[in-house]
Amino acid sequence: MILELVVTLIIAAAMFGTGIYGALSQTNLVMIMMGIELILAA
Repeated sequence: MILELVVTLIIAAAMFGTGIYGALSQTNLVMIMMGIELILAA
């Protein structure tokens, strides 16, 4: 049970980090919105 929680939190943190990177490093509005969507999904 604890292992499932840890795996879920690691996946959520990876999605959040990818979203932050995508939102801050892009200049295209569509890519920024996709990054924000990843942040909200995490």
